[in-house]
Amino acid sequence: MTWYEKLQKLKPDTNWNEASRQIKLDDVQYLSKAFLRHQMPAADIGVKIANHFGVQSDWLFNDALGFPSVVGMLIDADDPESRDAVRRARVAIQAALNLDESPRPRPRKDAK
Repeated sequence: MTWYEKLQKLKPDTNWNEASRQIKLDDVQYLSKAFLRHQMPAADIGVKIANHFGVQSDWLFNDALGFPSVVGMLIDADDPESRDAVRRARVAIQAALNLDESPRPRPRKDAK
């Protein structure tokens, strides 16, 4: 899977010209042109792209690595949608593991 296919799947509704502006690329059409031409960006720009989208550049630009079911992404603590997604994930994990929210006392190290 190519880098542009990964980004299209990861961020399907992205305005690529706006993303180029946010990344502070000299050419605001850089990403749009790169997608159209299926062109690999220069290494320094590739790192900026990966950082902007919250993924590792080695994953993004290694065509042998596919699109995993879960991609490590940055969570913005100030974003209510991110906080809500984390809360829902925590609840789902606790339900799957049959855990409750109360902390459990840890056994003392010297206890035998």
